[in-house]
Amino acid sequence: MLITATYFIDGDITDLDVERLAGDGIKGLILDLDSTLMAPKAGSITEATSHWLDQARSRFKMIILSNNKRPEYLEGVENLLGIEIIGHAAKPFRQGFSRALARLEMPAEAVAVVGD
Repeated sequence: MLITATYFIDGDITDLDVERLAGDGIKGLILDLDSTLMAPKAGSITEATSHWLDQARSRFKMIILSNNKRPEYLEGVENLLGIEIIGHAAKPFRQGFSRALARLEMPAEAVAVVGD
């Protein structure tokens, strides 16, 4: 599996156009946690990110793929966001991405990866 960048945004996740992704046939999102959805190890998100996630929930199946290894932190964030998290993902290696695609039950062509 080769992941290639299609979109580049100069800002944060809230600058990513949900409608454009949906219009391009994207059905699922694999999201990074720290430095994408929230500041590293913050455990909370901004109001703008919360609004973006609400928009994204209406269009996509989502899962978070994180290299974070702290189960108590990941469980708290999973409860906060209501999005399943796969931790200890060992990105950029393919195993974590393969697990995320399996959980989404989608082919790679229908899924966008957001973050590092």
